[in-house]
Amino acid sequence: LITGGRPSTLRAVMMNSLVILTFVYLGSGFRASLYLAIGVSGFAILLDNPRWLVSPAFALSFVAVLSLGLITGPLENVVKRIPVLNKIMDKMPFLLQQFIYAQGAIQFGMMLPLSSYYFGRFSMAGAFANFAAIPLIGVIVQLGLFAGLLGTIPTVGIYIALVLNATNFIMIWVFLWIAHMSTLVFPFPFVQALTPKMVGAYYLLLAIFIWHQPLLRHARIFYYDLIMNIGGIKRRVQSIVVLGSGIVLVGAIAIFGFWPREPAGELKINFLSVRYGTAIHIESPGGAQILINGGPFDYMGTWNTGEKTVAQYLLKDRIGMLDAFILSTWSPEDAGGVASILDIFPVKKFFAPMPIWDWTPQEAEAFEDQVSQAVNADAAEDKWNPDYLMSLFHFDKISRELQEPWNLKRFIRMFCISPTSLTQVSGPPTTHVLEAGMVIWEEDAPGGKFRIVALHPSDDYDPEFINNRSIVIRVEYGEKSFLLTGDLTEEGIQELLRVSPELLQADVMVVPSHGSPKSLVDDLYKAVFKGKEDAIAVMPFSYDRGLKRPRSGGFGKSRESYRDSFLSHRQVFFKDAQVGADATEKRLNEQGITVARIDETGAVLCSSDGKDIFIKTMLKGLASTASQDVAEEVERHREF
Repeated sequence: LITGGRPSTLRAVMMNSLVILTFVYLGSGFRASLYLAIGVSGFAILLDNPRWLVSPAFALSFVAVLSLGLITGPLENVVKRIPVLNKIMDKMPFLLQQFIYAQGAIQFGMMLPLSSYYFGRFSMAGAFANFAAIPLIGVIVQLGLFAGLLGTIPTVGIYIALVLNATNFIMIWVFLWIAHMSTLVFPFPFVQALTPKMVGAYYLLLAIFIWHQPLLRHARIFYYDLIMNIGGIKRRVQSIVVLGSGIVLVGAIAIFGFWPREPAGELKINFLSVRYGTAIHIESPGGAQILINGGPFDYMGTWNTGEKTVAQYLLKDRIGMLDAFILSTWSPEDAGGVASILDIFPVKKFFAPMPIWDWTPQEAEAFEDQVSQAVNADAAEDKWNPDYLMSLFHFDKISRELQEPWNLKRFIRMFCISPTSLTQVSGPPTTHVLEAGMVIWEEDAPGGKFRIVALHPSDDYDPEFINNRSIVIRVEYGEKSFLLTGDLTEEGIQELLRVSPELLQADVMVVPSHGSPKSLVDDLYKAVFKGKEDAIAVMPFSYDRGLKRPRSGGFGKSRESYRDSFLSHRQVFFKDAQVGADATEKRLNEQGITVARIDETGAVLCSSDGKDIFIKTMLKGLASTASQDVAEEVERHREF
């Protein structure tokens, strides 16, 4: 009634009751009681709601308790065999020793594999924070119960409860402060997420550690049977079979679970679903990892797409380093998450249309002048213009990430996410200003030549609207190609059409400006899809359904009132964008072009062997395909 029926709560209540019943009243052993309680409570919870099986709360809760029961004892035995550690532990009180062993068991049994698998991060603060948090929780819960009971006493009860709850408030504040300080003192690094195969292999190896003593006893028996021939030929043959099976099993676990992924020799281009913004991941046939843009970051809200969507996608794909990062446009919806990506991942090369790395965020006035020259003049005239303020915020972060050398803490974080990357990257990425004709990446592959080249803008092109200096990128592999058009509007598109027609032709194209009517130029689509039977246009559009409504009242210049003006601005913007995207989609469909709107299809995942293009959509299939051999898959999946 107080906490709700979460799996962790139900598990705690049921297990506590069962352990007390079997251990205290029926005289069963503690381990037997614990295993029985885990099995019964888990079965009862899943019987009520089988969907809890895939819930992180269910797995984390049960595995934590199972780790306490299974790993604490073997871990203690191992520590006692190490003289230095055993000497240190012997000087501690018995209860403190047991607490340390329990925390170690939880770290190895639950936090290390499952925190990585579910969240792509590993908390080093949890074990240390628990030394203060767990005793405090005991006090807080008891005080709350006493306050509730004593509060029922007529007249004086309410005052006693008030004093107890005031004390409880202070204790809770201390508890939260300890948790917060622990995250500041101890690192909370991102790590490459384990795959299900790796999690399974890890737990099989952990099982060998847990039961290593009986396994060693059996190994000694096999040794005597095999070498000394005690027991006859039959026992000797059995020993050979069992020993060989064990070696094969351990080898298979290591190879099947942890063998590094080899490049598949095919091109992968994934258009991620990042609300209203773009983030495009390219994996070359040779295995190079390239990211274009980082999605939006509503810094007045709580959602950073670069950290919470793009980074998680890369970690789930076990990508720990980027060979190249391309910032193709200055729009906040595309550049917002870039700083977070640069902070989380080591990056070899960084490409942008202007030298952000030469700006001076340490000098406020000079930096504002540099941003004012980069964004359009109208936005810079009003210092409270939402787009201008967002530009200041994002470019400050990006510029610092590109300039500041790595400190020790940064090296530790980079080591956690990709240990091998430190042999290739030891500081900020090398930087390059992009312009038309520059080859960003090139390699030979089984399906033909793979190349990424910039088509726009030329060095002498100086548009009035800064979005028309967006980088237009052509990705080609063998006979197939993709055209990524950025945030161009009509003026920029007319300039792009001056490029050689052969370079503009593509099988898949990104609709400029997220489907804005200002970018709907028929000549562009005619040039790109000339002679193409199945044309695919990817529209990176998504309405921000999580956008909060502004509060009523006038707008001042406080942070809170700016949030209101910002939200009003974005709501009007999204309303116009929705109408524009619908009109653009209708127009393109009339021309026989299949539109993959990311707000409807979810992430669009493309792959090519150089001869065909294969497309998967995460939520909804396309009406037609990019070739006759296209694999169309409709999956209900979480948004990338």
